[in-house]
Amino acid sequence: MTGATIHARSRARHLARAGTWPGVIRAELIRLKSSALQWFPLIGLLIGLLSSTFSLWSSGAHDASGILSWQAMYITGMAAPILALLAGLAETREKKARYGGTNLRPVSPIKTRAARLMVLIALSAVFHLLNFGVAWLYAVADYRAGAGTILSAGALSWIGSISTIALFSIVARVTGMIPALLVAVVYQVAGTLTAEASWWWAFPPAWPVRLLLPTLGIHSNAVPLETGHPLAEESPVAGLALNLAFAVVTVGLAVALRGQRVTGKRPNPHRRDSDDGDDPKHATVDPSVTGLSHHPVVHIRGEHNVRENQSLLNVLAAVHRPLSRTAATPLAITAVVLVYAVALIYPPGYVSGLYTFAILPLGAGLLPVMTWSALSGAWPIAVTENHRIRGAYLAWQAILLLLLAVGTGGAHLLAGGDLTQTARMVVLWALTGILLTMVSTALRIRFGSGVAIAATVLWTVVSATLGGDVLAETVLWLVAVPSWPETADTAARFVIAIVLQALLISGSTVWATREIRGSERRG
Repeated sequence: MTGATIHARSRARHLARAGTWPGVIRAELIRLKSSALQWFPLIGLLIGLLSSTFSLWSSGAHDASGILSWQAMYITGMAAPILALLAGLAETREKKARYGGTNLRPVSPIKTRAARLMVLIALSAVFHLLNFGVAWLYAVADYRAGAGTILSAGALSWIGSISTIALFSIVARVTGMIPALLVAVVYQVAGTLTAEASWWWAFPPAWPVRLLLPTLGIHSNAVPLETGHPLAEESPVAGLALNLAFAVVTVGLAVALRGQRVTGKRPNPHRRDSDDGDDPKHATVDPSVTGLSHHPVVHIRGEHNVRENQSLLNVLAAVHRPLSRTAATPLAITAVVLVYAVALIYPPGYVSGLYTFAILPLGAGLLPVMTWSALSGAWPIAVTENHRIRGAYLAWQAILLLLLAVGTGGAHLLAGGDLTQTARMVVLWALTGILLTMVSTALRIRFGSGVAIAATVLWTVVSATLGGDVLAETVLWLVAVPSWPETADTAARFVIAIVLQALLISGSTVWATREIRGSERRG
């Protein structure tokens, strides 16, 4: 028997094993180890720590109900976006890797998609174990009665997560991660608002929320249930049955739906297919990024070729061209149109609330996720030609947020807002937006889109929970930084907010710049 024959048989056995269930699951676990998904459950640990800490600071209950009520922050505000992030990261990873070549091998794509979903559901189980497990440990350590209810809530929440993961795997596979996240935000809000409606049973987004309300002992707005309220006595059987049935349907669709077809052709270097598209191997350099393509190199300073007579404003104008073609521009225009539409119908409080608690934290956090991908492929060459591109990129984002703040201020005045109050809010909107964007930029560059998006969801929900409640009257207003435009409503708080914002913006800008330089060294 020749060596070639032995090699051929060995390869045939390997391919045969690759197509089995153990083989596809093992392959999915290998992919997991090389991606950001392996760290996803740590978000659950963070949420569990936050809910336990906030319960310690604010709840007067001496049983597990005080801790359970803070889990409403996750169930009614974060669950769908965070689970959509989990699904979106997996789908984006596969698109970037062109599905690992599995379409060219004798491996069933249905098995591959099923294995991916199985791993995601397992990750969700670990996520929920850390989230509710930390809260349970705190309840046990504090000798609180009813600690076991926390574990029951965690199990029910995990069951409700299965359909959400499968559904947004489909959405992310078809549209991409950012659209999936935006849909997930709407899905979460719609589900929370309808969880106590008489027709909740006919609206799938409400099912995961409704399932948890009796166990958590809260209304959908996180207010504790009154003694004797029908919801407090409701059996979870109906909600459990609906969630399991929906999970079967969505998992079946997620496994069956192929999504974008990938062929064995060489990738087009002029096209970006992923939300995270910053692979320099397939990137082309847009001369407008440097803003210096038609000027001769006159001297070398350090390691950078510096062009003559190129100010930051010139580079900023050049950077504007590729950045204005990203999704950030139409989304910013949509945000302005939305706040003016609200201003024509509702009083000024609705305008400021919409911008402070939704548009600002979400937009500022997602902005670097959308814009960095437009520059990252060409960045090594662009920064070599002009080192000012670092400042121009950060300045472009800051200017966009400043314009949005001013535009929202105009809508606030149109709705009948007081001029002094509007001016105060515009200042804080601008500063808060810049701070959040600098932090998100650093996270996006250092850890990837997943971490930046997770942080965005987290600070949006925490801000709405603390800043939009009576807790804003306590010292906890300092924790909810994104809500400062609403909560820094006295002279003393305004001064504190301005001083802290100045310090935080300085630090976060240095951090973002350092991460940009770090990405240049890493190549």
